[in-house]
Order: sequence, then C-alpha cells, then structure tokens
Amino acid sequence: MNLERTEEQNLLTDTFSRLFRSESTSERIRAAEPSGYDKNLWQQLVEMGAPGIRVAEAHGGSGMSLREIALICEQAGHYAAPAPVVECSVAAKLLSDIGCELALEWLNGILDGSVIVSIALQPVAYAAKQVISGGAVADAVIALDGTSLVLIAADADKPVGAENLGSQPIATWDLRADDRLLLAEGQAAANAWTAAREEWKLLAAAQMSGICNRALAYASEYCCDREAFGVKIGTFQGLSHPLAECASAVEGINVLLQYTLWKLERKHDDAAAFPAMVYWWATEATSKTIPWCIQVFGGLGVSSEHDIQLFARRGMALTSILGDRQEQAAAIAGRYWGEEQCALPEAGETTIDFELGAAAQARGQQAQEVFDKLLTEKYDDYRKHSWDGFHPDLYRALAKEKLLFPQWPEEYGGLNASVEEVAAIDDAFFRNRVTTYPQGGTRVCGEVVLKFGSDKIKKDALPGIISGEGVIAIGLTEPGGGSDVFAAKTRAVKKGDKWIINGQKMYTTGAHRAKYVLLLTNTDPDLPKHVGKTMFLVPMDTPGVEVRPVETISGDVTNMTFYTDVELSDEYRIGAVNDAARTLGYMLAVEQGGGSMAQELEGAMQQTVTWAKSTERNGQTVFDSPLVQARLGAALAHFYVSEALKLRATHDDIKGIKSGHYGSICKAFSSEAWKKCSADLLNIVGPDALYSSKRGLGEIEAGWRASLASTIYAGTTQVHLSKIAEQALGLPRSRNR
Repeated sequence: MNLERTEEQNLLTDTFSRLFRSESTSERIRAAEPSGYDKNLWQQLVEMGAPGIRVAEAHGGSGMSLREIALICEQAGHYAAPAPVVECSVAAKLLSDIGCELALEWLNGILDGSVIVSIALQPVAYAAKQVISGGAVADAVIALDGTSLVLIAADADKPVGAENLGSQPIATWDLRADDRLLLAEGQAAANAWTAAREEWKLLAAAQMSGICNRALAYASEYCCDREAFGVKIGTFQGLSHPLAECASAVEGINVLLQYTLWKLERKHDDAAAFPAMVYWWATEATSKTIPWCIQVFGGLGVSSEHDIQLFARRGMALTSILGDRQEQAAAIAGRYWGEEQCALPEAGETTIDFELGAAAQARGQQAQEVFDKLLTEKYDDYRKHSWDGFHPDLYRALAKEKLLFPQWPEEYGGLNASVEEVAAIDDAFFRNRVTTYPQGGTRVCGEVVLKFGSDKIKKDALPGIISGEGVIAIGLTEPGGGSDVFAAKTRAVKKGDKWIINGQKMYTTGAHRAKYVLLLTNTDPDLPKHVGKTMFLVPMDTPGVEVRPVETISGDVTNMTFYTDVELSDEYRIGAVNDAARTLGYMLAVEQGGGSMAQELEGAMQQTVTWAKSTERNGQTVFDSPLVQARLGAALAHFYVSEALKLRATHDDIKGIKSGHYGSICKAFSSEAWKKCSADLLNIVGPDALYSSKRGLGEIEAGWRASLASTIYAGTTQVHLSKIAEQALGLPRSRNR
C-alpha cells in the first residue's frame, strides 16, 4: 500500500507551487480581471511544459501520469492561477491521442505557446451554442458532433468573454460553424472525446481541492486572529465545527481522487463510476466550504477588499461549468449499478497503491473460511453489527485461529499481525455481517490491560478474553457527565490492600454481555479533575455490580451499571493511582484510530438498488428515475469517501505517520455519512422500507436507527470536530459559545 508521492512528484509540486506563489499573487489575479487570463503567467507555464505534461513523448510532451497533472492543477487552484491549465492540458492530451496531421499541427502550437485550445464539455447535440471554459482566450475549440470530432478555429469574430462569476476566460461558442475542421470520426473518436471529458472532471476536482484548501487557510487564520467577547473567535464551536466539517469534506476530495486514479490505473470493472464521483464530490465539498469560509469573515467576507472572495467566486464557478452537478450524481449510479458505459482516460503510472498486499489477502481469506464454515442458518439472527450480535461460539472459533485479536502478541493469542492483515480481517467481519463491536471494544480494553495491567490481572483475566469466552465493556460516562469523562463521581476508596467502589455509570454498552468492565473512578476528589482519577478492571460477577438494560431506538441494548460497595483487589487497578489521564489517553488513541462506520451502509444500498430495479412506478422501474439515481449516486459517493479516508488512515498506520486528527476525520465523517445516507435510502424506498425485518428492506430502517448511535459512540461527532479543528486547522481549543 502506498499513497506517498515520489521524489519526482514532490519536486514537480514544489516547482509549480513556487511559480504560482510568485506569479499568481492577489495583485496579478486582480489585474487579470475580468478576463481571468494573465498572458505572462501562461507563457511561463508553457516554457515549463505544463500543457504537455500528459502529451506523449513522441509528440513533444512529458508523457506523465494523471497524478502529476492533477498535482499541478491543485496548485493552480490553491493560487487561483489566471491561466487555462486544465482546459489546455486536456485538449493537448486529446490532440496527441488523435495523432492525425491536423491534430499534431495544433498540438505543436499549444506546446510552443502560439495557440490555446480548449474543449467543449457537452456534445454538439446537447447544445450547439455553449459556454466554453477558457473559450475567451482560445484560438480553437474541440467538440464532438455525433461521432465526429471537430475543431472550430476562431475567426475574425472570435468569441469574447464577458464579466462572470469567477472572472474566468469563459465565452459562448457556436459549435456548428461552417468552417469546422474534421479531426477524426467514428466510435474511437467519440471515445477519445469522452475520455478527455472524464479527465477534465478529475483535474477540475483537483483544482477545486486547491481552491477550498486556500479558502480554509484564510478562514482559519482569521479565526486565530479575530477576537470577540474577549476571546479568539476560533474558540467558538459555532465557527470551528463547521470549518472542521469542511476540512474533512475537502480531504475527501484529495483521497477520493487518489482512489479514482488507482482504480483507473488498475482498470477495475467499476472504474467508470469514479471520475463522475470525484467530480460530484468536489462540487459538493466546494459548495459547502466556500459559503462557510465567507461567513466566518462576516461583513469582510462579502467585501471586495479581502482575497477570500477571489477564491470563493472561482470555486463556485467551477461547480457549475459542467452543468447541473446532480447529473453527475446520477451518472455514478448509472455506471456503477446500471448499464451506462463510458470511455476512460489512461491514468499512466501513478505510483498509487491501495492494495493491502498478498499476506493481508491471505489473512482475509483465512477469516472468510472460518465464516463460511460457521455461519449456518442458526447464526443468522446474530449477523448484525451490535453487541447483541455477539455469539461465544463464533468468537471461540475465531480465537482458535488467532483471528479475534490478530494484532496482539502470539503469547496473548494473537498473530503479531501487520496493520494490513488486521484491515483485511476486519473487512471479512463486515462482509459477513459479523459484529466487530464487542471485539473492537474488548481489543481496546485488552490493549490497555496489556500495557498498564499487573501480571496477575493479565494472568487471571486475559485467558478468558483471548479464548473468545468473554468480552470487556467500557465504563466511562456518568449521568450528567456526557463526554466530560473526567467529571466522574464514581468513588474508589483504598482500604488496606482493597478498593471499595461506589457509583453509577450510564451507557455501559455491552455490560449485559461482558465478563469485565474497564471502569473509570474518582480516587481523590480534592485533586484537579484531570488528575485524581484511576482505572480498574472490574469482573462483572463481583458482588455489588448491577446491570440494568436501557433499550435504544436502534433495537439494541445499552446499560446503566451500578456499583455498591464493590470490593476489589489492588491488583485489578490499571495504571498508577490518580493517573487515569495517561491510561485513558492511550485507550482513546487506540479506539479513535480511524475506523469507518460507513461500511454499515453498503448492505442497505444494495437492498435499495435491488428493490429499485425490481419495482415499477409509472411504467418504469424506480431505478430508471434520474432523481433516484442521483440520490443513490450521492450515497455511493459518501460511502467511497468514507472507505478512502479509512484506507488513508490505514496507510498512515503502516507508514508510522502520526497525524493526530485523521482518526477523528474518519470517525466523524463516516458516522455522519451513514446517518445522512440511511435517511436518504429510507426516503427513496418510502413506505415499503418502514417495516422492521432482519433481512431485505429491513436493513434500511434498521440501518437508519443504528446510524443515530454511531455519531455518539466512540466519541460524539462534536468531540471529534473539536479535535479536527484544533489539529488539522490550527484553531484554538474550542468552547461552546
């Protein structure tokens, strides 16, 4: 698995970044308005070979991959470069692919800087007259008319630009001009144009990513400087949390783009859906990020004085230049689940690799074989992702193969498995709808015990856990405490070599199934609340421990737990006395390491698609409705952004990269995506999805109910957004104002 750039890619990025930083200043951008074209900057880009990055070496270009040109386009967006980088690059690659004498003649003009060529993004049949991106400075436009690829050269009445939202060099061209030149015809010509348009989508997405990141940088800087009510405005969660959501969405553009390039390079069967997906997601993230960054500035944000408006206008213009972006959402579903075909660009050698590797695949297959053998009909009721999906027989079988906690040392029932192997095993759990909730919670607690527990507790408690006989619940939250776990009032008082525990915990999920609870207690109320706390591993059969179930909207059970004069040996203490902050910090780092909740969405999406294809409304299947396809495509995009974010977190774990906030991005984004998309699927199916069932359409309504809790467990979305705001955007520690 590899998502890192090569040394050459870093050098390329740095080189163009320096150019844009020097030559695409706000003064130069403003001076180029309203045309949005800086001739001197363009000539420098030509001299550096930017338009020919994707052109075959035999035709005078660099023959680089889509990743290299995407990196350049991202930098062009980051500096709002007034130059037709995307348009001319795509046109040059298309001319190189056509390769006829006429095409190469115009290509040579692009490469030597004597002409600019753009591409019509819609077929002539769609619109004979259409707005051309870069059309105000283009000497020619390439268009598709039926299966004929034509070139329209500008004449004396060359189309001129006009004032527009993004101050970009757009102009309306008549694509049925009498003096059109034929470049190629037939299906191959149509496919070449289609592939070029798909490439444009990817590069436009990269450009939007750069624009949004620059807007976020401006907004974050302002939040750190501006004061209101005596504090920095970045401390207000009403500002910082939406910015954190935007940062997560923009990171989604970056990682989904990489995922798409990998799909294209490997020629995956479902690759056709992904250029539309990454473009749609970029428009979605941009449409959310730009207005919020403007709002952060208040009145200054809508004035022409600040540079934020330069990026805001350009970003929003990019979301509309292709037309209604929801058409791209519909295309996602049509290509992924339907019969829609699409020619695709060659990605080249991107160096991107999302594969977990042969060893990981073998571990995943090993887990699959266990599931194939054991998951008979009698276990169907346990195939759900909740604590009530726990079945000791399944866990014992997995433990026997050392697949329950594969990352643990061999002496503690593990395999010393790599990050990749663990990820493959986890995927097998989800594919087979075998719950990871008790396994995941127990793993987190078990690792805390391994690191901080006494030799006796490891000897007494861990064997029953390692064998799959028992699981561990987490006892942190108390009534009125919420996410402020250090407000714990449950008391543990030392008496001789024993501790006496009294108190209550709320939402001790899994306590009704658990053999132990990892309990946070207050051992010194006189100390600051972050200091006087101690952790214990409490056997659930200890006298004085009481569990009362709390039914939830998801149909699962959480619990209130009560501790009345619970007597516990000091050997069951986890970590030093009054040092729970260190123990808990380690536990939360393990728990919030980057898992995705959106895997829960996959089954419900497939159930919706199956229903939509087999159900008729008004003389056609529900799936044939463009509106339905658009909503299904949006759900699929949320799912794959979540998956790509998860894989990015896995990659960072493999490489030992400690981002600090990436796990929070994964958890917050994926759980909110699950909640949002589950509601959309419920609405698509309508009344037929309202019946509760353990199978079929029942997955939809059950998934929506379960999704609500996902935004709370393992830290509420708001807790994670605070972490993202502070660590990803550099905002001050947030306060609720």
